[in-house]
Amino acid sequence: MKNSSIIYFTRAERKSLFVFFLMASLFITMMYAMYRFEKTKVVPFEKAVTQSMGAQAAEHHIRSKIRIIERKQKSIVTTQVFQFDPNTISEDSLKMLGIDAKTSRIFLKYRSKGAKFKSKEQFYKVYGMQKYQSRLDSLLVFNSGESKKEAADVRAFADNKMPENKETAIPTVKIRIIQINEADSFEWQLIKGIGEKLAGRIVRYRERLGGFVAIEQLEEVYGLRPETFLAISHLLSVDEGQVTKLRINESTESQLSGHPYIGKKKAMILSRYIKNRGQLHALTDLVASKLFDEEEIRKLEPYLDFSK
Repeated sequence: MKNSSIIYFTRAERKSLFVFFLMASLFITMMYAMYRFEKTKVVPFEKAVTQSMGAQAAEHHIRSKIRIIERKQKSIVTTQVFQFDPNTISEDSLKMLGIDAKTSRIFLKYRSKGAKFKSKEQFYKVYGMQKYQSRLDSLLVFNSGESKKEAADVRAFADNKMPENKETAIPTVKIRIIQINEADSFEWQLIKGIGEKLAGRIVRYRERLGGFVAIEQLEEVYGLRPETFLAISHLLSVDEGQVTKLRINESTESQLSGHPYIGKKKAMILSRYIKNRGQLHALTDLVASKLFDEEEIRKLEPYLDFSK
């Protein structure tokens, strides 16, 4: 007797099951093959696109570099060497000497206002010219064959007068001379090229110094351009007797640090040096401290009072 718990398939059923599993296997195999084919097809395409974009970017970068190099080559001017008088040299000649366009414009603008160059030092004070000193130093010449009229005009200008012309005589204009140790910020603003902020900085710097001992110290003021200083220097005068000296042995560390030629760090060391070593009696004592170099000592000397 057959066991009814055992599943029994007829011959026809077994054939149907075999065909079903065979078809399922074929379907799964086809789906897997299609998946592999699509993946193989898409990935190289994406890679090719990426490589193409990278190549285009690289080509664009190279072309940009080439254009930059070509522009630089076009702008290169062969530098020439020849003697010149700064009072007569043209813009083209400045370019031939290798002077950059910005410096040339500043120089020519300053000269157009009536400036006359009589020394190398005066020439190199023009903003931007100092960097060319090693190249131009031996090429500078100053024409001493000034005509009598030009010489008279220069003397008249130095005397604050316009040169006289009998045919078109005009009233003499007296130029106001600024005493740099007395002028307030309003007076400074009367000078062309000096605004409110710069005038304030000049006054504050003078107060920190204790007064100016030389007109050239104005060049230490932040914001005062060299060409502006050259243009106004003939309007300035200085009285060294108005300088307030720094009583070095009695000044606090804070007072010492406020002086532009000392500063915070050296003020602290100097204050401790005086406290530990005793008072300084003369400039030689300050030199012996080795706290300041020769140039710093030279600048400080007019401002120091060693009295007890």
